[in-house]
Amino acid sequence: MFLILLIFFPPAFSETCKMRSIEGVDKIDFLSPHTFIQNDCPCNGNNCTIDLTPLACGIELYNITTNSLMFISPINPACSQLPIFRFILSSNIYTMNVGYIRITTESDSFVSIGDLVISQPEGAVQFFDINETVIIKKVKSVNESTLSSLSVINSKLNFISIDRKVTLNLINSDIHFTDLITVLNQELFLRQSIIYISKSLLIESAHFTIYYDQYQSWSVLYANSAIEISSMAVTLVVEGDSLSSQSDCYQESCAPFISNTPGNKIYLSDNITFEVLNDTGMDKLEILLQDHSVELCFTRTQGCSVVEKYGYIFVFILFFILLLPFLVIPVVIWMNKMGCRKKDPYQDFGY
Repeated sequence: MFLILLIFFPPAFSETCKMRSIEGVDKIDFLSPHTFIQNDCPCNGNNCTIDLTPLACGIELYNITTNSLMFISPINPACSQLPIFRFILSSNIYTMNVGYIRITTESDSFVSIGDLVISQPEGAVQFFDINETVIIKKVKSVNESTLSSLSVINSKLNFISIDRKVTLNLINSDIHFTDLITVLNQELFLRQSIIYISKSLLIESAHFTIYYDQYQSWSVLYANSAIEISSMAVTLVVEGDSLSSQSDCYQESCAPFISNTPGNKIYLSDNITFEVLNDTGMDKLEILLQDHSVELCFTRTQGCSVVEKYGYIFVFILFFILLLPFLVIPVVIWMNKMGCRKKDPYQDFGY
């Protein structure tokens, strides 16, 4: 009977592949049999654990691929050059437990990650130069007392949810949230990026830091359903030369920051704060609610010289002063002539 059970229900043994400590190289092949201590590695299957803890700073682990569920657990100290994961082909990872890592893909690859767990205090995970399909269901931080960082650089990624303890830093990237209700309640740094929301969006105690200069527009959020903003802080960081030093002293600009599709409502509370950095000439930064968008508007006049700010008034006054003699002299002559006529009414008749 026991043998029959073993045949039809084999025990689920957990298999572990631990990476060797390899020095003196810049790149390591994930598929090489010399990469791991155990034989028959890298393993496959639902009970496969890949331990990449020895991966050193600045080392690239390439040719990462698996068609099964895996655990990948590199835990590295913070360093100037993060280690790199480079995925190829198709990968389906049950849990990726990381501390400090950079992740990228080769062309024609597909990566699905169930749980991306940032396991180190103040851990940092970067996705860069990704144009292939990468789906991450959940991003978690195991340390509740400190913030972790998730950066997306020059990439396109798909998420379901991101823990509020994970700071999101987007640089020239597009990310897509596919949950029924997307909740943003963390700190977000947005530089020339777009956030797409498949369904509803709830902004709850989120802090947006938006980077802007005169040649580019700021980042935007799009939702396909209702938007509710209960609490939000916005910091506008002006990069490069202060815009108030440009030729156009007075500027007024509005652009959509958050928007949704027609037929869906936007609920906006009064609990919104604003801050401007690197531009002392900024007069006002405010939110303007439209039918299907929340616009971020600013005006700028401070920091301009008096001539710059009121130059058109000075020009008008100068023009009036120059024109005044041509208006006054004929009037004076006419008034003198009329005065003479009153004194000697018969002068014109020769008496």
